[in-house]
Amino acid sequence: MNEEFAKDLLDSQLTWFCTDSSVYHRCALFGIRKDMFDLWSERYATAARNGEIKRLLPANLLPTLRHINKTLFNNILVNQFYAFLEKEAPNVVSNIKYLREITDLRFPEEWNPRARTMKRRIIMHVAVIDEIQMINDRQRGWAWTNALVGILADEIHLCGEPSAVPLVKKICESLDEEVEVREYTRLGQLKVSKKSLEGSWKNIRKGDCVITFSRKEIYETKKIIEENTGMRCAVIYGGLPPEARAKQAELFNDPDSEYNVMVASDAVGMGINLNIKRIVFMKLTKWDGESVRTVSVSQTRQIGGRAGRFKSDSKIGVVTSFWDTDISSLNKLMHSTPQVLDAAGVQPPPDIIELFSHQFPKISFAKLWRMFCDIASVSDNYFLCDFDGQEDIAALIEDLPLSIRQKYRLIYAPIKTKTPLDKMCVRKFAEAIAYKKECKIEHLVNLPSNPPRSREMAALFEQWHNTITSYLWMVTNFSYVFKGEAEALEAKAKCEELLHQGLMSMRGQLKAPDSPQEQPQPNVQAVAQG
Repeated sequence: MNEEFAKDLLDSQLTWFCTDSSVYHRCALFGIRKDMFDLWSERYATAARNGEIKRLLPANLLPTLRHINKTLFNNILVNQFYAFLEKEAPNVVSNIKYLREITDLRFPEEWNPRARTMKRRIIMHVAVIDEIQMINDRQRGWAWTNALVGILADEIHLCGEPSAVPLVKKICESLDEEVEVREYTRLGQLKVSKKSLEGSWKNIRKGDCVITFSRKEIYETKKIIEENTGMRCAVIYGGLPPEARAKQAELFNDPDSEYNVMVASDAVGMGINLNIKRIVFMKLTKWDGESVRTVSVSQTRQIGGRAGRFKSDSKIGVVTSFWDTDISSLNKLMHSTPQVLDAAGVQPPPDIIELFSHQFPKISFAKLWRMFCDIASVSDNYFLCDFDGQEDIAALIEDLPLSIRQKYRLIYAPIKTKTPLDKMCVRKFAEAIAYKKECKIEHLVNLPSNPPRSREMAALFEQWHNTITSYLWMVTNFSYVFKGEAEALEAKAKCEELLHQGLMSMRGQLKAPDSPQEQPQPNVQAVAQG
């Protein structure tokens, strides 16, 4: 079998395509009139014979012809006819562009990318889902819901607040699944103090974890404590890479280090083991993206409960406030019972979005999602997670030649869009996928040799780290264009080390305030971004 054979076969089957009535009847199902079929099938055959259709070039047909029969070859001819019509005569088939788009199966390797990167051995075993109360989170709850209802395991262990128990029971009852609840008593004692630190930095002591809720305030508080007490402060907050948080935690936990105080956000409440003797709340309000609100009972208890944890150096953990004005409210929050969760977040699967998109082929992807959220119905046990962050990504990639499924996967990728750098990276990621152009980490991030010396530079390192981790997600999910895993891992390690060195070198020079009015106040824009 050679190219000459492929050319002869193509010629004979193109004659069959133009003259066999079965071909026309197949095309008529899409509304093609007989006169239009006669006209455009001949033009299609001429273009193919002249080598104008890439897929039907003899050299490109040879690998296929070696393992298919004539029927399958004829199916290729029919398929390519519609591709030809889409380009040359889009009016012959009503909505042909839409029909071609929604039936785009060109990239099956993308459907299960994780499975493609491993040699799998399927064994049913126990699964553990931590922080199950996050199932009620307005932005991310869908991830916990997907795990709860979709994970493949004979037995699933859930860990989290009692407030999630009734909801989990309701969901599992609807699935006809058994739920066993095991309650555990805290091993270490916890005391909520009746007395604050009276607004004095001199009352900060070794083993304290000082809580505030913006990145800017964390750095300001760190500087003030270091200047007024002589003790060094480790820091933990949401924007800090997990690896950097772990190193900061290690410094704080090490009794031989000079880092005797931790300054942290609510990120300290989850997934980090810390030897905290006392939690000190600088404030009990937090910017939620729209307004300043009081921290919830659940968040307060989650954070306060980090003091005096089992196996820490302190037999009794203490929770208090920095200012007298907060101590009464803190006691009330810590002694309240968190509200029972009412519903779990859900995310519409791609198949449903594709089906919905069939009805509105001319609507932009971002608008399509918004329309879906407006009209969708969910049961009492569920709610649709917010789409705000995903809408930003959808707008950034709208004009690119991506399939609905590709767009869907991108808007739920772990990508941020807060800064110009974030948005630039989203665009480059999407362009690489759309045009199948290899993207390397050095196209996106060029790390300096020196660590950051200010919180502003530290923020830039955090953005670079976000970009690198997003790239590694792309490596897993779109490996055909993101092939620089080794380079990205190397850049990730370097970024983490430089950021850690920078955090260790930062010391403060700020004057300590004497009252709540003089306390560093959050800049609304900075808090929203932090």
